[in-house]
Amino acid sequence: MPEAKRNITYFEERVLRCVHHEFSAMTQEEAACALNVSPMTISRALADMEERAKTCKAIGIMFPILTKHQFAVFNCVVGRGLSAKETAEELDLASASTVNTIVATLRQKGMNIPRQKDMPKPVTYTPSMDKDVKEKY
Repeated sequence: MPEAKRNITYFEERVLRCVHHEFSAMTQEEAACALNVSPMTISRALADMEERAKTCKAIGIMFPILTKHQFAVFNCVVGRGLSAKETAEELDLASASTVNTIVATLRQKGMNIPRQKDMPKPVTYTPSMDKDVKEKY
């Protein structure tokens, strides 16, 4: 049986594993040191893959690549439904404004992040709700 055609080279795969937020999440400089190449080589490899991602779905799912902070904010806001203030407290960031700036950057990168008003409201309990409960036996 013939070997399946690769969409990226082995080197590009190593670059992705270094810089992608779901793997090592290194900066381009850290990846360059780890792979013993120049930062420009890393940048060029990512640019080449990003260009090919426009026409190749298999590569496209790897983009955009987020920083560690961006990925952490994305997980808090989208994955857990936290507000900007709660996310800032959770991640020890300066303020909710910082979170909002990161969310805006994520949207510019093409990430689908719903607006806070579009997020489902969490179900909460307050003692005042007890008067509305009717029991049937």
